[in-house]
Amino acid sequence: MNRIAESAPARTDLFDPVRLGPYLLANRIVMAPLTRSRASAAGVPTPLMVEYYAQRASAGLIIAEGTNISPQARGYASTPGLYTRAQIDAWGAVVAAVHAGSALSRAAQPRMSRRALGAPQRRAGEASMSSRANTAATAAIPTDPRPSGPRRAISGSSASGS
Repeated sequence: MNRIAESAPARTDLFDPVRLGPYLLANRIVMAPLTRSRASAAGVPTPLMVEYYAQRASAGLIIAEGTNISPQARGYASTPGLYTRAQIDAWGAVVAAVHAGSALSRAAQPRMSRRALGAPQRRAGEASMSSRANTAATAAIPTDPRPSGPRRAISGSSASGS
């Protein structure tokens, strides 16, 4: 027998399913976050964003564009937020479109949001807001079942779950 063939690792295909922690991804394609600046002036995701993410829903995992956690965390115009009921409801439509494909989704927390935690530019009397404060809010985003268990909208600041 050929020694090279005997020691060759098993081949994997880009389109093979893969487990990422507790999540089973349909394939090994991960879409990195891109700031599209397509949200409304109030930071509400728009139908154009639903269409954009639906077109990419065949990826295994989509890391959505930077999502602001408070008004103070907004660093760019027309970027989406996840701190008002209207924003949460609109993200629900985005997540539903992504889940209609085979992808899981995760919100990215931009650098401005992380710096805004406890930032000195807060107005007097305003409390600092962390991404953990939105845990109850993100729980309201629709989910649907997966063959490997319940599908969850993934939230947080990095793909590793930290």
